[in-house]
Amino acid sequence: MKMRHAVALALTGWYLMIPPQLDKRTVDQTAPISKWTVYSPHDTADACHLAQVEQRTIAEQKATQIRDQDVGVVLRQFLESQCIASDDPRLRP
Repeated sequence: MKMRHAVALALTGWYLMIPPQLDKRTVDQTAPISKWTVYSPHDTADACHLAQVEQRTIAEQKATQIRDQDVGVVLRQFLESQCIASDDPRLRP
């Protein structure tokens, strides 16, 4: 691996991103990634995926405890969430 490539990989951060809400009941998972919300930044892909699993678990627990439409939307946002590299060209508007 060339040094330049290694440095570029080391500088890449990761974002846990969630899709936008269409209304109180649905999310728009087909929206371009540039329209999604950065939920949390991470140093590595592994850290991002760990946060994704944790947030899905929390949302599922809340959804079973509270039968609220908003909790359902949050759960759907995390079920559709993605870890995206900070240098991903899809993040550009």
